[in-house]
Amino acid sequence: MKESQRFLAEMAKIQNRIKSNDKRPRSFGTSCLLYQSEIHLIDAIEPGEGIMASNLARKMGITNGAVTQMADKLVKKRLLVKQKRPGNRKEVYLTLTAEGETAYHSHLRFHEELNSKLTAYLDSLKPEEMAVLTNFVKIIDENLPDLEKEREEKEREERA
Repeated sequence: MKESQRFLAEMAKIQNRIKSNDKRPRSFGTSCLLYQSEIHLIDAIEPGEGIMASNLARKMGITNGAVTQMADKLVKKRLLVKQKRPGNRKEVYLTLTAEGETAYHSHLRFHEELNSKLTAYLDSLKPEEMAVLTNFVKIIDENLPDLEKEREEKEREERA
């Protein structure tokens, strides 16, 4: 087997592990387990003042219905509060609970630790080595289908 084939096989293993991990709930320091989609919704809300559900859908690139379904699950898990603002009874506002903020910060720490290790390695590379990696990532990006973008373009064409 060529080195390039071995390398791509290792990349496929990583991709499969990520995909497998996405299907399994895990603990983020709360009393309940969370799926990747749930923790990423929490991550997109951030602690503090919260966000309107429609703005969250746009921010995440998902439908309002998907936000509603996930938000309802997170309300049941007591990680999120749904409320209406005075003067605007139509728009739903989402805010993290204290336990939701715990999950947010735990997830943030996970990414900080992973990114710290990756950054340390990348910073140790020579400029020409970094250029090779950057080019490799660019080739992947240019050749990997963007199904969400394709769906949006198809919807625009159908509306026109």
